[in-house]
Amino acid sequence: MNIDGSSSKVIFDIKPSSKIKWHVNQIVLSMTDDTDMDSGKFGGIAALTKGIIVRRKNSVYFNTINAKTNGGLDLKGFVVKYDPKAPSVVYGMTATKIYNSQQGAGCAILVDGNENEKLQIIIQDNLTGLSSFNTVII
Repeated sequence: MNIDGSSSKVIFDIKPSSKIKWHVNQIVLSMTDDTDMDSGKFGGIAALTKGIIVRRKNSVYFNTINAKTNGGLDLKGFVVKYDPKAPSVVYGMTATKIYNSQQGAGCAILVDGNENEKLQIIIQDNLTGLSSFNTVII
């Protein structure tokens, strides 16, 4: 997802088939870069202007996260871990949000195929400066 969404936002979405309901328990963001990462950056690049959005969508939008920095992910309940520069000359970071735990939101995010619901991640800034940006939804 290290793409340029600054002039036109890019929406990544997943949705279950009709008659299927998903219970999203975790969202894991993974970034790599050739630059050191800290709480004031997004990955290894400067803080974002608009931020990334995670939302559930059916006939209405339910935004769960808008983050512009690594520290912003932390404030939204993600557990952020930085990997020091590896022998391959790459820095890494993972941010994990657990929904169905006492430390998390307490319950999973329901995405209902019968209601044509989707889980979306919206990129609204230029993220091409990152070496990689991937998401896993569990």
